[in-house]
Amino acid sequence: MEHIARQGRRRTSSYFLSGFTLPEMITALAVASIVTTTAIPAMQGMVQNNRMTTQVNTLVTSLHLARSEAVKRNQRITLCQSTDGITCGTTNDWHNGWIMFTDLNHDHVLDPNETLIRIQQKLEGNTTIKLRRGGRNSNHYMFYEPTGFTDTNGRFTFCDLTEHAKKRGIIYYRTGRPRLTYTGTASNPLDCT
Repeated sequence: MEHIARQGRRRTSSYFLSGFTLPEMITALAVASIVTTTAIPAMQGMVQNNRMTTQVNTLVTSLHLARSEAVKRNQRITLCQSTDGITCGTTNDWHNGWIMFTDLNHDHVLDPNETLIRIQQKLEGNTTIKLRRGGRNSNHYMFYEPTGFTDTNGRFTFCDLTEHAKKRGIIYYRTGRPRLTYTGTASNPLDCT
């Protein structure tokens, strides 16, 4: 009988209900709303930074590939801005895409007898990409010689249209090696205006 009484007590103790009181619920909702309103803008900034990092890495990969293909094939390899993935454009809007090809006649135009190596479609987001090649007006293309060198120094500038403070650059030298910069150089800082 004593055993049954103990089991009865155990059963009644398992029937206690647990939950939140009204003040606890209001406090939890207040904390959740504060965290949400501060976290969402931070998340948007993080997404924009990650998108720009991906875009920079995509172009750096193309530059490395073009350089290695020029050496491997012993031919000039040209990268040019392209909106359709077939022809070279004449604008400096690299965010609309680019193509890479063997440039047998050195005219910076993809001809029928030249090999298309890579097509990069338009990049998503609010980032613009502009090329500046050693003060020249031919900013819609760049190329690598079979030695792995280019004809001039240059810089691609990435700018976020929604927040001009977010900018990055890829500097490449005549030796062909690209490097990342967040500020540019002392004589030529990054500019998004």
